[in-house]
Amino acid sequence: MRKLSMVLAGAVAVAGLAFTSGTAGASTVHTESASKCGTKWCGYVNGKKLRVESITVSHKGSTKWSGYIYIEVTTPHHKPYFLWTTKSFKNVKFARADVKRSFPNKTLLCTGVDKQKRNVDHVGDACFTIHK
Repeated sequence: MRKLSMVLAGAVAVAGLAFTSGTAGASTVHTESASKCGTKWCGYVNGKKLRVESITVSHKGSTKWSGYIYIEVTTPHHKPYFLWTTKSFKNVKFARADVKRSFPNKTLLCTGVDKQKRNVDHVGDACFTIHK
């Protein structure tokens, strides 16, 4: 379903989140965090093993954006579903969501921002694959 993926030890999700400011990282992979850019959005994930602590989203062009952060979650052998932030951000360059959630091994997570909560295949998001 997704063309972009990146293996990492931690990954991302959003559901009933607390929000704070943060920074997006460079395109490197570490054992407990990773960052990746799609064609439009960049994501920085902080986690350990199958547990995700937080994710930071920014626009690839360093422009300000407004909207809801989404995570498209695709677990092995299941249909994708979406997790959305309850808060809509306005005119920010980046935003961080504290997740504190575990996911099954080999779950694909794609993140970005949309002005409306639409459960569609968004173009340009950053994708990550969680693994042990």
